[in-house]
Amino acid sequence: MRPYQKQMNFDVTIGSLTMTKILLERRNCVKYLGILFDPNLTWKQHILFVSSRISKSFGILSRLRHFVPTDTLLSIYQSLILPYITYGIAVWGQAAQTNLETLLILKKRALHLIHFAPYRSHVIPLLN
Repeated sequence: MRPYQKQMNFDVTIGSLTMTKILLERRNCVKYLGILFDPNLTWKQHILFVSSRISKSFGILSRLRHFVPTDTLLSIYQSLILPYITYGIAVWGQAAQTNLETLLILKKRALHLIHFAPYRSHVIPLLN
């Protein structure tokens, strides 16, 4: 628990201009360079954002998989899904395993779609 924090007033001087009383408000989540930061650095908001972006690509994969070869589907996976997973992973990759589990499930689902594998089959042979 953190104590309640009111809005803060600051005097800002830029060159010869002086602006007074800029109100800074507290936010639950801040987006910086495409990564969502929350106050406790749990990365839950960022992982939810990434998982929603990845989920939108499944429709494309599921429609195209009947018409294009597997190599093309893998390159679509590498261009639409993999960048969301790998961008900034050095920062948010140490999140709790329960939060990261949603991304792992989505990654497995994409591989099942690409290789026409049954839903409950193992993914380890598909990773090779």
